Amino acid sequence: MTDPERVLTLFAVSRTLREATATTLEAAHELTERVAHYAVGGTRAAVHHLDGRNTIADHGAAILYVPTGSDLTLLPEGDGALVFTVDETTLEAWGDGYTSRGQTYADLFAQPGWQASEFRRALWRRWFSVDDWSRAESVNG
Repeated sequence: MTDPERVLTLFAVSRTLREATATTLEAAHELTERVAHYAVGGTRAAVHHLDGRNTIADHGAAILYVPTGSDLTLLPEGDGALVFTVDETTLEAWGDGYTSRGQTYADLFAQPGWQASEFRRALWRRWFSVDDWSRAESVNG
């Protein structure tokens, strides 16, 4: 049996934000109007996965995923948003305009600041409030 907590941890530890284009929040927002698909990540996606209410902390830098091939060269430098390119298949798989739960957690793991840590901890508590072996016993018992 695969332990989802370990899988998520291994995925999160491998995440880096180095390939992001750092820009202003306004420029990232304008970029969403020019691309066909996009997905929001980071603290904003965490709020989505926590039922849409932010009871955790102020948001950190926004994280935005846009299709591979999007022109990011004109984005002004800034620290309000991190923009990544990703293939269309991934954007379609995310579907609801937010990164997957695993991707959200990994991004928060890699993002500096106490806010990202607090959102990450809230997600962990929500998803892993019951140990796997307890779940297995209740199914098999």
